[in-house]
Parts: sequence; structure tokens; C-alpha cells
Amino acid sequence: MEAGGGCDALLDRARPLAWAAISWLITCAAFGALLMALWPSVQVRQEIADAGALAAFMRDAMWPLLPAATVAVCTALARHARKRLAFLVLFTVAAFDLGRIGIRFNPTIPLAEAAPATAGIRYLERAITAGRILPIGVRLLPGNTMLRYGVPAAQGGDWVNIRHYEFLLTGSTGHYDFGREFRSVPETWRALNVTHLVVPAGTSLPPAATLSYDDELRVVPLADAMPRATIVHAAEVVASDAEARALIAQARVDLHQRVLLMREDAPTPQELPSEALTAALRETERVDVTDDGPNSLRVGFHASAPGFLVLTETFLPGWACELDGDVVPILRANIAFRAIRVPPGEHVAVFTYRPQSARYGIALAAGTLGTIAGMAILRRRRARRRC
Repeated sequence: MEAGGGCDALLDRARPLAWAAISWLITCAAFGALLMALWPSVQVRQEIADAGALAAFMRDAMWPLLPAATVAVCTALARHARKRLAFLVLFTVAAFDLGRIGIRFNPTIPLAEAAPATAGIRYLERAITAGRILPIGVRLLPGNTMLRYGVPAAQGGDWVNIRHYEFLLTGSTGHYDFGREFRSVPETWRALNVTHLVVPAGTSLPPAATLSYDDELRVVPLADAMPRATIVHAAEVVASDAEARALIAQARVDLHQRVLLMREDAPTPQELPSEALTAALRETERVDVTDDGPNSLRVGFHASAPGFLVLTETFLPGWACELDGDVVPILRANIAFRAIRVPPGEHVAVFTYRPQSARYGIALAAGTLGTIAGMAILRRRRARRRC
């Protein structure tokens, strides 16, 4: 009896571990199938390997398996009365995962250890004192390079794919991390909010392109790049993004003199100075970008005549603008950027990001917390009445 009881006890202890192992294998198989479906082509894998990023790519691609498998294992343990062990496993893995993230961004860790800089990054750090860069092709720069080394990338600290910006560069939409698909300088470079392109070593360039750096990566300065903020005194309303892109790609419009406005939100026509007068007007005009933050931007300027303040910052619903304290509409300009109408004289425009989705989320979260608190108070009162 004792021997039989001992075997039964051993089986009872081993059963949850067996179920946990099975759950882990099933989870790994499911994620493995998903990974195979999303796995890059042979050409892209070779490019990643040539860029020295294959190990990092593999690590980042496989890492989601750990928390997913942990949840499956802890669920199996909890179902078999192993709640303490499940909590211990979940806590350990969560602490390890948070520690891994914290190590990458911990300011106490030397920068060279957190993200070793290549010679190309050091060059960008020294050379790009004004303007921004756009990496093209395989991801050449570590995540958040601009935060770590002060290299201002057009993507900022994220890799958010904004549809209008993608269309301006590629002529299509719907490709995640679309910058990897480039094999040449975009034909719409005249409208970009960047002063330099960064491409992989060996990338072919147009005959007129010049290189300011050519080693493990290539840096291409863009002549006559669009400033971050400027004033123009002529506008053209276009029927579609495709029409605007054709005008920009074929150099049939000078964006330093004229802004392309989308028909859906174009202002009512008003008398504007002719382009022949624009050059003379520009000599007396001034634009200064101040108080630059992730969710706000302040622009002080002097306009010699009525026109448009064009900001080569990505157009996105949720941005609002106040001109001298009065709310003014933001127009989508040059396919992917912002513009507001301005009168002559000295003015200050303040752009702030206030998306409705964030307000709804805060309201929903507050309502949920209030409901939970109310239910807890109600249950406590009922318990007291029963006593």
C-alpha cells in the first residue's frame, strides 16, 4: 500500500509538469509556424547578415516565445493546484524580461556597452548638426539611435508606419517598415523632411548623387532639402495624392515656392502674391522653431504677406494648432506634412498633439477603475449587513 501510495503521489507531482511541457511544446510549435510564415526572404536574410545584424534579428524574433511559453506553462501549473509554483515562474520570467529591457535603456550603463557605435554612426553624430536622416534598405541603425547618439532620424524614436509618408516615398501603402524595400534614392526626395539619406554599402546611386561618407554605410546629402519650417506664398490644390506625387517626382513644382494642398481640406481661394514676388518677400521673412518636444512644437515667424506656414513634420490626426492663441485648422500639405494659413506680420504658432483616442482611453480607464472601486465598496457593505 505504501509503495503504491508513493507511486501515485509521484505521478500526481509529475502530471502537472508533463502538461506544462506539452503546453510549452504546443506554444513553441504555433509560434514556430508563425515565424516561418513571416520569415524574410533569402535575399533579405543575406542583407541582414552582411549588415552584421543577423544575431540581433534572430534574438528579437525568437524572444516572444519566452513570455508566451511562460503563460502556457503557468496556466497548466495553476490548473493542477500548483499556483505558488506558477506565480514563482511567472514572476521570475517577468523580472528577467523587464531587466532585459531596462539594461538597454539604463542610463547608468556605458553607452558603448549598451549599443556599440560604428564608425558611420560616429560620423553622423559629428556631421549632422542640422536636419534629419532617413535610413534606406536594411535597418542600418540601432533602435532609438537618435536618443542614444543625437542622430536625428526622420522616424524619431519609433518605427511608426504612417500611410501618407509611406506613399510619398514609395507610391504605395501597407508595407511594414517600408524603408527596407528601397534599393535607390526615392524620386520624391525633394519633398522629404531629411537632409541626408543613409544607405547600405555598395548601394548604387544616381550619377548626380554625391557621398559625404562611404564605408560600412553610405551617407548621401540632399541638395536643396526642404527646411523644417518655411513660409510660402502660393498654393496649388491637387485632386489626389497620386497627382501630387507625380508633380513632385517629375520636378514640376518648386516646393520652396508653392505648397500642394489636398482637395479634401483645401481652404477657400483668396488672393495670394504671385510667385514672381516671392523671392523678394523671402528676404524679409524669418522662421524660428522653438520649444521642440515629442507632443508640442512652437514656431515664431514673420510673414511679409499672406501665405502658408509649411511644417515638414508628419501630418497625423490628433495634432492641433493655435496661431496667436486662436485655434486654426491644420492642412495636409505636400502629401504627408502640415500647413496653416498665416496673415502678414509677427506671429507664434503652437502645435500640440491631443489625439481623441488618448482621451477616450483615459476616460475608459477611469470609468473602469471607478466601476471596480464601486463594486468593491458595494460588496463590503453587503458583507457587513450579513454580519
